[in-house]
Formats: sequence, C-alpha cells, structure tokens
Amino acid sequence: MSESHPLEFIKKHKWKVIAAALLLAVVTALLEWAPWSIGHFQGYVEGEYVYVASPVGGRLDELCVQRGQQVVAGDRLFRLDLSPEREELAQDEARLLLAEQNLARGKASVDSGAMSRKDYDTYVSDQRSAEQAVVQGRWKIQQKTQNSIISGFVQDTLYVVGEYVPANKPIVCLLPPENIKVRFFADARQRDGIVLNRRVKLKVYGANQDYYGRVNYLSSNAEYTPPVIYSNDTRGDLTFMIEVRPDKEALPHLYPGQPVEVVLLEAGN
Repeated sequence: MSESHPLEFIKKHKWKVIAAALLLAVVTALLEWAPWSIGHFQGYVEGEYVYVASPVGGRLDELCVQRGQQVVAGDRLFRLDLSPEREELAQDEARLLLAEQNLARGKASVDSGAMSRKDYDTYVSDQRSAEQAVVQGRWKIQQKTQNSIISGFVQDTLYVVGEYVPANKPIVCLLPPENIKVRFFADARQRDGIVLNRRVKLKVYGANQDYYGRVNYLSSNAEYTPPVIYSNDTRGDLTFMIEVRPDKEALPHLYPGQPVEVVLLEAGN
C-alpha cells in the first residue's frame, strides 16, 4: 500500500515529525530573540520638548508660528492682548508722578521744619510703592510678547488667535535638535556591559545610511517591558532604560516615535 496518505505517514514517522516540530519552534524562537541578544536592541526616538508660555494671562492676539515651522533664537512666537496692562500702566505712571511731586514738596517741608520726619516717610513709602507698580506693569507688558530663546522645530501650537490663555499655560511647543535622543531597554546582564559614553550605531528604518551616538544615561530603576508579574521565572523580563545622545549629523534624520535599531560598538570604534 502506498504511504502517500498524510495520516499513514505521520503514524509511521511520528517521532521524526515531533522532532521536526520542536526544531521549528526552537528556530523560530531564536530568530525572534537572536537579533537583539548580543549587542543589538530595539529602540525608538524620543524628544524633550520646550513649552513656551507667558506668566501673564490674556487673549491671544498674534500667533507668529505654525506647526512644522523651523525657528531660530530671537524669532517672535506669539503676543497676547496688551490693552489691560497698558491701561493699568498709565494709571500707575500717573500715580507715580503724583507721588514724586508730593515727595518733593514733603522734602522741602521737612527741610523748613514745617513737616515731621514721620509724615515725610509716608511720602517716601508712597513713592516707592508707585515706582514698584510701574516696574511691574512694564514687566507684564514685556512678558505678553514671547520670542524664542532657542532654535528648533515647532512641534505644536496649543491655542488659536482669539482664545483666552491662562497664565503659565503653554502656547507653543518647540523641539530643539539637541533635545532629540534614542531610548532602548536592556536586561540586568546586558546593562552591566554598557557604560556611559559607549559608542553605538543607530540603524534607522528606511534610511540609506547608519548614524552614530553615545550612551549618556543609564537608569538605575528596573521596570517591566512588557508588564509581567515578578517571579524567579520572569526576572529576565526586568529591564533598564538606556538613552543615547545621537551625533550632530544624525539629528536631522531622527523624529520622535521613529523605530531605531541600536548596535553596541566595541571600544575604539
């Protein structure tokens, strides 16, 4: 009888079939694990954003940038409505002028003996208070216009013209190129072999060339990636976060969220 029937073949070669299945499972597991086991890690690009806000609230009158735009230090980002502060400043300046006039008359009266020193000190206090109010008012007006102090990429704008913005609420989100980093995770055994300033290769998916960087942060806190219940069997799943500062040449080609393969280089490379 022919052995072409699948069931007959499996019955006759049962142990060979089982061995082949086990071998296939082992090979599959190794293929999934091996690329990241010896100095190779799956990572991703992360960014440290700079959020620009005004310490004074007000209506957003002018938004000078848009998402995706590049800015340089000194570029105007936004301006809030100045009318309330200008009115308040005009009142404070008028109050200061009056206080200075009273102080001058008070000094003359003290010198002539027509006013006590205690009454004169009241004029001094009023003048100083009015002067501080003017200084504060001018500072508020300055703070309602914000220029960028760094160069970078406008990641997002969080309000639109006409909206009221509370004090200290970010309006523009910037990403300076020097704030781009690559993050990956290693288990305890792998982490022990990684030191600060270790050179790494960054293989960016879709790029025609590799880039490089240095390890600049090693976390001392273990975490689960992915989450597991700790036991002796799962302690290998505990990982440590490691961050890489890419070389300057790599920065224009890295974007937050982008997957990256991190390859540890030998010393001297």
